This record gives sequence, C-alpha cells and structure tokens, in this order.
Amino acid sequence: MLADLAAGLSTGVATVQRYGKAHVGHKTMVDALAPAADALARRAAAGADPADALDAAAEAARAGAEATRDTVARRGRASYVGEVARGVVDPGAAAAALMLACAAHAAGGSIGPAAFRFD
Repeated sequence: MLADLAAGLSTGVATVQRYGKAHVGHKTMVDALAPAADALARRAAAGADPADALDAAAEAARAGAEATRDTVARRGRASYVGEVARGVVDPGAAAAALMLACAAHAAGGSIGPAAFRFD
C-alpha cells in the first residue's frame, strides 16, 4: 500500500509538471511535492514503516517549501508579482507541505500540522 501511495504521488507530481511546466526552483507546489515524492518512494522501496515514510515525505516537503522563500517565482500565480513574492514561502508549496504533514500525523507519525509553521 505504501508503494502505491508513493507511485500515486510521483505520478501526480509528473502530471502537475507536465501541465504547468513547473520544476523544482520555479517557486510552486512542485518545490514541495517533488522532494516529498522522492523521499516517499525511497522509504517505500526500503520497506519503511508507513508512518516513518510519511514523516520523511512531510519533512522533505517542508524543506522544499521553505526553500521557495528567497526565490522569484518563474511559474504559477506568484510569477505575476515578480520581486514582491521574494521573502515569502510559496502558498502552494506550503499547502502541499501541510497536507503531507496531516497525512503523516494521521498515519501515526511524529510530524503533525503544528510542526509546519512558516515564519
């Protein structure tokens, strides 16, 4: 079941990238989802406990979202405002990270929504 979730997340990310032409570094939800999908796939392949795997995916998503803070958006809605978005975590990336934190929390992992505060 964890392998199916990992495959689904990877397929979802690929679909978002195909339609939106976004890649990591473009300041979109892809910045959070791509590393999360990679982390989840690695943990699933290693036979990890689902809660631990989702914790790893959530943490990867949080780090990816945080990395959008100091970039200028190249895709998505934030790209319309240019430099004004610098210094702010991309909302789509933050929402994706929060979603994965909630999934980790629901699976019994140690990471929950409260851990995902972006200052």
